[in-house]
Amino acid sequence: MKIDRLHVRGFGKLHNFSCDFSDALNVIYGHNESGKSTLMAYIKAMLYGVKGGRAGKNGMLPESKRYKPWSSNQYGGYMNIKLDNGELYRIDRDFLANKVNLYDSSFNDISDNFIDIRDINSIGEKLVGLNENLFERTVFIKQMGTRIDTATSKDLVDRISNIQQSGFEDISYVKAQNALKEALKRQVGTDRSYTRPLDIINQRLTELQEKKVNLLNDKKRLEDLKEKQKDISFKIDKLKLKSRLLNRIIDYCKLKEKLNLLNEKKEELLFLEESIRQAHENITKLEEDKKAAIFHLNNNHSNEDKKLTGIDIALMICATAVLAVGIASFIFNIFSPLFTLIPFLSALILFALRMRNIKRKGKMLQKSREDELNGQIAQFDERIAQNKSQYHKLLNRIEALKANNGGESSELLEREISSIYIEIMKNKQEMEDNLSPYEKEFMELIARGYYNGLLAMAVDFNKNVLLDIQRLETEYNTVAQTIKNTGTDSIFDIENEINRLSHQKKSLDCKREALNIAINTLEAAAVQVRKKYVPVMNKVLNNTFSGLTSQKYNDVRTGDNLKIMLDNPETKTLVPVSMLSDGTIDQIYLALRVAISETVLKNHECMPFIMDEPFAQYDDERTFNALKYIVNISKKQQVIIFTCKKREVELISSEFPCKICSLT
Repeated sequence: MKIDRLHVRGFGKLHNFSCDFSDALNVIYGHNESGKSTLMAYIKAMLYGVKGGRAGKNGMLPESKRYKPWSSNQYGGYMNIKLDNGELYRIDRDFLANKVNLYDSSFNDISDNFIDIRDINSIGEKLVGLNENLFERTVFIKQMGTRIDTATSKDLVDRISNIQQSGFEDISYVKAQNALKEALKRQVGTDRSYTRPLDIINQRLTELQEKKVNLLNDKKRLEDLKEKQKDISFKIDKLKLKSRLLNRIIDYCKLKEKLNLLNEKKEELLFLEESIRQAHENITKLEEDKKAAIFHLNNNHSNEDKKLTGIDIALMICATAVLAVGIASFIFNIFSPLFTLIPFLSALILFALRMRNIKRKGKMLQKSREDELNGQIAQFDERIAQNKSQYHKLLNRIEALKANNGGESSELLEREISSIYIEIMKNKQEMEDNLSPYEKEFMELIARGYYNGLLAMAVDFNKNVLLDIQRLETEYNTVAQTIKNTGTDSIFDIENEINRLSHQKKSLDCKREALNIAINTLEAAAVQVRKKYVPVMNKVLNNTFSGLTSQKYNDVRTGDNLKIMLDNPETKTLVPVSMLSDGTIDQIYLALRVAISETVLKNHECMPFIMDEPFAQYDDERTFNALKYIVNISKKQQVIIFTCKKREVELISSEFPCKICSLT
């Protein structure tokens, strides 16, 4: 391929710039910042487009923004090219609209035949059979960019190997190898994959093995849990037996206390009955004494009345006698009537006075007797009331005692106590081994018939036992829930699944082995191919480098990965290219690019050599030798040199035929 003409409507600082090229040597001259590198980038952009995206980490703008003109809406242009078969094409690009058109020699738009709408920048690769990466690493030499980056040399070698085998860099063992690797990755899996069939099977097998181990552990743990559950249940049963025994002891102590209380109440009842009998006797005696006192007082009153009545009768008799004597004296005129009347009147007066005195004394005596009688009666009533109150209190106490007894019989209680005691002693013998020394001592006291103070101890013992039962029942429930939640998957089913997956894994291992064999075989074949073309390329490299260095170095070679070694004629040792001076290194890599172009790329379009300041680190002799060799190259393929050195332009124009285009 050769470039006939290019026109820049707008690209970077270039605007409405046109340039025609010869088929041989072309020199583009311009001062620094005149647009040489921009024009060189324009040539590549016409073939492969400009990359978009965001700014890089170093702040560098992407090509689409870096070369966009500041003062023009025109961003694009065209380039006329001629292929080795003589066909002429015009590539027309509008970078602003991201549009490309391809025209033939008659200006027919044949874009659809060469342009993939999914990647419009692939037109250059379609026309010349060389992609952008390989173009930049072979015939497109940027300023200070002669050297081939060793980090990308493996990719370059692979692409060169592709071309050497098939004539196309995208049809090669690499794609076949990648297809095999993809099949290996997709259908089987690799050491770095995680989601492929073999990975899934291995992961599943690992999970099943872990699950099997876990199930075995769960089974063992389940057995341990069941044994623990059984042991807890046994302890609970023992504690419940102990609790029942303690409950019987509590009943025994309560009945003993009840019997003792009943006996005490019986004694109290007998005492109260005796007391009530005495109170009843006291009341009877007091009532009789009251009656006797009333009768005695009444008798004394009658005697006094009778005594007074006798005196009065005597006085009346005397008065009557005197009166009778007076009457007789009057009748019989024995005494003077007056004499007779005087004693009569005296007796009558005396009788009247006596009657009045007696009546007064009788009232006083009656009043005194009534007061004395009332006092004695009041005393008797008070003592009778006190005894009756005591009597009723005793009756109420007796009734209360009888009611509290509930009709219980001490004989029945004694029989019940005896029955419980026998039961306690029987249970004591059965639980002898489960009793603590303190509990055994406690049981001995029961066996001896003691019960005072043992009720509280039995209650405390039972309380602690019930707490232990509650704690063990909680633990039992926890263990039971754990047993319930423990997986019950069948180990047999898991082993069957492991066997099935193991067979699948074996099959995939066989497939992986077959694919690896194919990949290795293809790799070995590619190595053999490289070994075939490397000697040819080394011959061109050696001749080119020898010419560039005026036959100073006659033996320079590159290995499979483009690692360059040369034979130092002075020391007679092999040295790597990195040990040489910068100028010599540039010469070697220029020779390598020429060797690649003349050997590897000869099956494709013969691409123009485009170089930006290729002699920057050359002295005059090296520059002249390089120019001579480049002129020889230009006889076979187009060469375009960009330079800012007027000296080089003058040297080239004076010594060699060329076409010069100035940017200044």
